Amino acid sequence: MYSDPILRRRLLDEFGIDLDLIPLMLRKAQIVSDPGKPPGLLPIPTATFNKNVADGRIPKPVHVGKRAVAWRRQDIIRVLIDGTVLHRSRRTSSRRPPAIVEAP
Repeated sequence: MYSDPILRRRLLDEFGIDLDLIPLMLRKAQIVSDPGKPPGLLPIPTATFNKNVADGRIPKPVHVGKRAVAWRRQDIIRVLIDGTVLHRSRRTSSRRPPAIVEAP
């Protein structure tokens, strides 16, 4: 699937991804982009990633050990290219900020 030079070039130009540097199987830490951690392939936090996996927008992982799972590189790249990952909007509080009262 990714031997197509046009697709490889698109991944490099649009997303800055060189497929030769990405392993065939990816752990969650390599995919998600949580604050304070190195950025992953997808620009979403862990909670949004888990929600998308549960909803079927991102394929389920493959078991690579007794208690370890990983995602296929081709599945994550397809999600990135298709743009099927939905960003969860930040919730805004309905409460008003406290009023500032100046001292007399």
